[in-house]
Amino acid sequence: MKTLRTRAVHRGGRRAPMTHGLLIATGVLSAIVAAPDATIAQDGDPAPADVADEDEELEKLRAAARAEAEAFDDDDGVESSGDDDLDALRADAARETEEPSVSDRVAGAVASATTFASSQMERLNAFNPRITVFGDFLGRRALGSDELVEDGEQIDNKFRLRETEIDFRADIDPYAKGVVIVAFENETGEFEAVIEEGYATIEALPFDIPTFNARLKVGRFRTPFGQMNRLHLHDLMWSEYPLAVQDFLGEEGDVQDGVELQWLAPGVPIEITGAIVNGENATVLADGDSEDPAYIGRISTFFEISDTMWLSVGGSFLFGYNDQDREQETELYGADFMFKWAPSRYRSVVITGEGFYTDREQAGRTEQHASGGYAAIQIQPMENLYFGARYDYSDFFEQQENDQWAASAWVSFYTTEFLRLRVGVEHRERPTSGGGDPDLDTLFVQFTFVFGSHPTEPFWVNR
Repeated sequence: MKTLRTRAVHRGGRRAPMTHGLLIATGVLSAIVAAPDATIAQDGDPAPADVADEDEELEKLRAAARAEAEAFDDDDGVESSGDDDLDALRADAARETEEPSVSDRVAGAVASATTFASSQMERLNAFNPRITVFGDFLGRRALGSDELVEDGEQIDNKFRLRETEIDFRADIDPYAKGVVIVAFENETGEFEAVIEEGYATIEALPFDIPTFNARLKVGRFRTPFGQMNRLHLHDLMWSEYPLAVQDFLGEEGDVQDGVELQWLAPGVPIEITGAIVNGENATVLADGDSEDPAYIGRISTFFEISDTMWLSVGGSFLFGYNDQDREQETELYGADFMFKWAPSRYRSVVITGEGFYTDREQAGRTEQHASGGYAAIQIQPMENLYFGARYDYSDFFEQQENDQWAASAWVSFYTTEFLRLRVGVEHRERPTSGGGDPDLDTLFVQFTFVFGSHPTEPFWVNR
């Protein structure tokens, strides 16, 4: 009967067929029992005991029918209980979907407003400049009796904040980026503010005009001649530009006003760069008297030898005039390479070098030929420590055919990428004939710090 009740519930409260049959059988049996005695007497005269037994059996059937009816009523109760459970589930669902309380609505509104404000600030900051400050502090100590003097100023045996730079970078619009670098240079104990670089780069064109992997730079910039000329003093792996860079391009390298176009060949790692500049380099061109542009070209490539080794190779060319009358031509050639092995994040070896050669016409159609270069190695045995050594040679000292060479070694320690301490020694031999400069031995200490947005570190830094 238990099973019967369960099935009654699942049938939506309808009476089960077995229950109907039992009730019908009970009614038929009751009618037969209640028939006239003559009907029963046709089969014979039953004994009084038999009649009593039949009455008792009939009473049992009636009791069973009443019990089944009560059970069915109980089934209706179970069904009602199921309806109650369904109502409870519906109530729970209603509570889940009911409107939040006032505090919940306030919290949601605050969160939504914060998210909107944050997104708006990000959009606004995308066009605000990212600012970085570089400080370059240098101390030199002459180990001999002779001291280094540049432009009439004693350099050795003193400390000086050699240079401070403020670097501004920002997206001008969806098509261009801008860079302005203001340098405060220590000149004879006083600081002079100059725009070391200030340019815009065109990264894309409107109306989906293709750029063919080209990028245009307009303004004042470090020219694309050689490898180290593109870097600022604080980015070098040593404390000074190599002698050949100073002799052929200038004490601080070649920085000019002009236009530069850079193109990356599709499918192959070849980059070609061309620039037209004012031709005002004081070392190999006509300085501020130039009225004719100079032309610079460079081609470089990159080889990934393995997952831990790569090699870059490049060549550069410069053409211009070193007089105002366009009669004396200058041709400067350069070649450079850099090899890097980095088996892990905390170990690396860098070997690099550059070579220079120039042909310069002079008054009377005479020609001056000069060459120079450097080679260096840097070893990183652990995460923050670097050891390096470099050899320099140049026979273009002070734009004359005078030989000089130098050897230097240093140790660089980074507390983080924002702070670096470097200690090193340098031996320099210069021409002494005809009243030339004496040899120099120098101990130097360099302290470089950075704070702000911190642009990408030079490629030779292994982080």
